[in-house]
Amino acid sequence: MSLADYIEEYIKMLLSLSPRQWIDIQRSELAGKFNCVPSQINYVLATRFTPERGYLVESRRGGNGYIRILRVKPLSKKTWKDLFNEDKLDAHKARDFLQRLYEEKLISRREAFIIETTLHEDIYKKLPLNEEQKSLIMKRLFYNMITAILKES
Repeated sequence: MSLADYIEEYIKMLLSLSPRQWIDIQRSELAGKFNCVPSQINYVLATRFTPERGYLVESRRGGNGYIRILRVKPLSKKTWKDLFNEDKLDAHKARDFLQRLYEEKLISRREAFIIETTLHEDIYKKLPLNEEQKSLIMKRLFYNMITAILKES
């Protein structure tokens, strides 16, 4: 496991122990605990605690500054479409969204693996289409696969 993995797991553990749906942490204290620079904490927060994964991160700077990490209400079959914006979707956001669906047990590991294969760029390389068209196909495949699986469950 990488340092980022350990930091992520630690933050998730703190969230699971919190009686609220959020925690407040000090970036410098967390960096000290993991013997790393604060920018490493920023990296973990920016890449692992995204809305697509079910988190919001608020930051307050200054002497008593803190970072508040909120766990967003779990998805339901009815609300996931409201959070899913096909126009702004890219492969990275799609993978994060897929991870969230799996963590919330809305899809199985196998379903996540199958859907994730539609996000590999090499599938689209040989198609005689421009990048925008390839991206549109990837988005529609992803969206339709998620829709089909969630309709069945």
